[in-house]
Amino acid sequence: HPPNIQIMRTFFQEMMVLNFRVKQ
Repeated sequence: HPPNIQIMRTFFQEMMVLNFRVKQ
């Protein structure tokens, strides 16, 4: 259970939020 997965998940969520805001 490396912490890299947590970082990647957080990064992915950040990208999703940014993409959502840009589309709006």
